[in-house]
Amino acid sequence: MIFILLFLGLVLICNIILIYICIISALTCCYAKTYFDKSEENGTRKWPAFCKCFLWYAINKIWELNIEYKNQNAIAKINGACIFACHPHGIIPATPTLIFGLHGDLRKTDILRGKVHMICSTLCFRIPIIRELFLWMGGVKADRDIIEKMLANKNKICIIPGGIKELLLMEYNTLNIYDQHSGFCNIAFDEGVPLIPVYSHGENKVFWFFKPRLLTWFYNITYKKIGYPFPLFVLGPIPIKLTLVVGEPINPASCKNSNGLKIKFYKQLEQLIREKHKNDEISITFSSQKEAMKQV
Repeated sequence: MIFILLFLGLVLICNIILIYICIISALTCCYAKTYFDKSEENGTRKWPAFCKCFLWYAINKIWELNIEYKNQNAIAKINGACIFACHPHGIIPATPTLIFGLHGDLRKTDILRGKVHMICSTLCFRIPIIRELFLWMGGVKADRDIIEKMLANKNKICIIPGGIKELLLMEYNTLNIYDQHSGFCNIAFDEGVPLIPVYSHGENKVFWFFKPRLLTWFYNITYKKIGYPFPLFVLGPIPIKLTLVVGEPINPASCKNSNGLKIKFYKQLEQLIREKHKNDEISITFSSQKEAMKQV
């Protein structure tokens, strides 16, 4: 009798497991259709209701998010495509993401509200569920061909040029700008679209970031393999005031080549940063300046 009960119990457990496997397989097949639909290449999965969600409203309020324009009229006159290039990156680029994407139905008079697509790392679109969050806010994969198509369709985009390398330079009371990447300037020059310097004031203080030097080699390996350094030891997010400072548009036609555009861009960015910190005691360093000091 005991063996019969054990056998029936085993059969029941196997049936339950089989049902779960069938359900999971069915859900996986349904999700696969959206996972491989290449929505990350065009930003068409943007969901306005998601961007207006009360959660984002609350987060925007907690961080007192604000946007400042050096020349709002010049930005308003840009009818077609343009590139907003924002520094610094931070653990996550919280300020531009919340201002341009997850605005929580705030700043209704802002001329850029809901009109800018965030350019995101490929890794963001590889992780199920996380991928959907980035797609719903209008995120697009960081690929040159895709970015050029977005600009050709007269879309406004925001890119974080410092990338993961800038993240690894981040310090709580020091502003380290990684200015060695040139791809965004090359694209702006080749496509003939305005390039706008943007500074995320307070971005380096959203998280407290600890980087053990002993793990530097491991950060480099994980960055090369998966596109993101791991593990990161962080504390936060910390509720502080965040401000997105938008500079004046730079017309690529005013520069002889993309390198000239890059020099002009970083001069304006540095001016934005120093104006914002004129009353603060903060160390501001550009990676190109560090390299030049090493060669002296």
